[in-house]
Amino acid sequence: MPAAVRIAVTGLLVVLAVIGTAATSPLFDGQMPPAGLLLALGATALLLCGVAIGSRLAWRATRLASAIAGLGLIAAAVWYARTPPEPVTVEIAALSDTAEIIDTAPPPATLPGVDPNVLGAAALLVLGVALGVVYVALGTRSSRGYYDLICPACGSDRTRPVGLTMATLRCRRCDHEWW
Repeated sequence: MPAAVRIAVTGLLVVLAVIGTAATSPLFDGQMPPAGLLLALGATALLLCGVAIGSRLAWRATRLASAIAGLGLIAAAVWYARTPPEPVTVEIAALSDTAEIIDTAPPPATLPGVDPNVLGAAALLVLGVALGVVYVALGTRSSRGYYDLICPACGSDRTRPVGLTMATLRCRRCDHEWW
């Protein structure tokens, strides 16, 4: 396994670690629905396994997902860091002659002296940068060679799949097909 693929695997492991930390940490409690966290963990683990075993389809899906998600997460981090903290929602209930203040949602756990939005933005930024590293690492010539995406006839790395599963590839330069 070339170094570029090892870097991509490490980047996906970082993504798994950050998502797992967000799922179990009280600092991110309620920030993302549990179903979304499970979906993100499952999809990342599936892509990680495919990239590690050398699947062309996983290579393609990981490149596409890391480009889209990486840019989206970096944009979300910038937006999230610039958003002012939300006040705690308060309802006033009239009970006979007195008014009682009821907190509808307890404030999330925080680190002393750290704005929760900055902490969330940092987590999103780490995810976005890790996915950017994965995208770049899987685009190198050595990783394309690992996934057998280089034409054996002319040596070009400009290939296209013949079908959706990428089982057969065709060279764009010499039109050679191979498995």
